[in-house]
Amino acid sequence: MAQLPRSRLWAFTFFDPTADNPGHFERAVDRNDLTYVIGQCEVCPNTGRKHLQGFLCSSQRRTLIGIKRLLFSSPALRAVHLSSCQGTSDQNREYCSKDESRDADGAFLPFTYGVFAEVPERNGQGARSDLHGIGVLIRDGTSMQQIAQDNPDMYIKYHRGFHALQQIVRCVPRAWDPGGAYAPPTVRWYYGSSGSGKSREAFTAAFSDPLRPCYSKSSGNKWFCGYAGQPIVVLDDFRADWFTFSYLIRLIDCYPLSVEIKGGMVEMCADTFYITCPLRPEQLFAALVQREDGRIAQLLRRITEIRLFGDEPDPPRAIVDGFRAG
Repeated sequence: MAQLPRSRLWAFTFFDPTADNPGHFERAVDRNDLTYVIGQCEVCPNTGRKHLQGFLCSSQRRTLIGIKRLLFSSPALRAVHLSSCQGTSDQNREYCSKDESRDADGAFLPFTYGVFAEVPERNGQGARSDLHGIGVLIRDGTSMQQIAQDNPDMYIKYHRGFHALQQIVRCVPRAWDPGGAYAPPTVRWYYGSSGSGKSREAFTAAFSDPLRPCYSKSSGNKWFCGYAGQPIVVLDDFRADWFTFSYLIRLIDCYPLSVEIKGGMVEMCADTFYITCPLRPEQLFAALVQREDGRIAQLLRRITEIRLFGDEPDPPRAIVDGFRAG
């Protein structure tokens, strides 16, 4: 099994923050578990739900499981979303202190503990330009676009190796959560007629966080070429004949799964999926609704949200053209 990547810089979010949260992170700095941490209460613009948005620098490089065990093992914090930071530390600090999303009536004021001057500039730009240095940048999450822009000569010569390294170190199997279970991904199914705005909404939401890259899958085939561990995946204008049904429910489940690219396989490690489609799941897979083996229920319980855009579509025929039960 591939070794889990380690990082010092982490972005984190959890819902329903409480007044004792800042003290929890202050104590972690006092114990030298953290070099720096910043956070504030925010309000989600779409749902109005309150959450804590934060950025931290661990005193040493840790895996996702390691940082969860260190800071987020209590029942109140287990639902945290963590991601190894993209971009510079300055960008991450600014993202966690922006005025426009700050909750003026939050459980606590914005907090900062530790010494920012001791935080590395980034998991990326500014390090050595030799092969070892670029390998470190790739391991820590720097995008291939940034690597090519900063090191064009090296990219021209070694781009195949760079992409191979990225797939190995960034596409890690879905991990067992310290809380004792695999964390289920968030799956949002947007359906409705053409031109109703479902794709715009999906892509707007998917690209709303510059620190969480998004992968948009090409339509009509099984290939995930270009997937390199992005935490968000968009399946736009999805149809039933893209995959077998059994493959679809495995793709949006929480367990390890390898997906196909040209010439090989990579681990799927997304934690959020946006699916746009003309039909509801029960309509797209109408042939399964009457079956007694519970297949359609398997799909529905994996979907976090089903949302209509425009008018409700007409009921489809009993069997969807091109559907392949797997």
